[in-house]
Amino acid sequence: MKQYKLSKGDILFNIVEYLFLGLFALITIYPFYNVLVVSLTTESALIREPMMLYPKEFTLASYRTILQDPKFTRAFGTSVLISVLGTAYSMLLTICCSYVLTKTHVKGMKFLFWMVVVTMFFNGGLIPVYLNIQSLHIMNTIWAVILPAGINTFYMIIMINSIRDLPPGLEESATIDGANDIIILFRIVIPLCMPTIMAILLFTIVDRWNEWYSVMLYLNDAKKWPLTYVLRNMLIKITSSTDPATQRLLAQKEVFASGLQRAAIIFTILPIMAIYPFLQKYFAKGIMVGAIKG
Repeated sequence: MKQYKLSKGDILFNIVEYLFLGLFALITIYPFYNVLVVSLTTESALIREPMMLYPKEFTLASYRTILQDPKFTRAFGTSVLISVLGTAYSMLLTICCSYVLTKTHVKGMKFLFWMVVVTMFFNGGLIPVYLNIQSLHIMNTIWAVILPAGINTFYMIIMINSIRDLPPGLEESATIDGANDIIILFRIVIPLCMPTIMAILLFTIVDRWNEWYSVMLYLNDAKKWPLTYVLRNMLIKITSSTDPATQRLLAQKEVFASGLQRAAIIFTILPIMAIYPFLQKYFAKGIMVGAIKG
């Protein structure tokens, strides 16, 4: 096989391209790396060298302080519970509703589809949702956080386009063989749309894990707060010089406000970072398949 020889212009272009992408990657990664470094060092070392490349005086005091808080373990378990139940609930609704909305031959289905699309631009507002939560008697329960966010219209449209890209003959042949819609959905559609499903799954997990606004509105019991909301309150208290509990916290050896803030950020994003490598191979392919209608 004849090998293609790069010209000087191609070589120069590749060098410039790699340098640009490397610089862009460095600019993107450094802020997160700096957060990690600050969380692992002491305040005196940070004052001496704010832009340090590695922890000059290594310490885990900020992480120990957060882990010793009894609210942390309980909040972490609540976040896991909301993420697991909420993601399963959302994925079931999204997949089933998307499959139904692809049946354009059914009378009125196109109108129903456009009614769903309208919800991307208009909604009832906060007060009707709040009153609805009250009428369902789920205030101050995790269901107030899970149930209202059952379907994301954008994710549903991606899923609809992915299902529409499947060859129509697959469903027709399965129907001839005696398969009903449930069998077609779970044995044909879902396996073939798995890249898109995994991409939506990742987005949904991130949405559920980072949920705090609904918690602020509907959960009054601090024992039911998830991790993100607990850490948010912690960050707010850290910046308050008048909070007695915060002052006692910062009085501990090697504990300082910036270190606690960075450690809280690491705790929040670490679970999602641990999940992402397992779903990454589906991510890019799933978005392209679902976003481009063939």
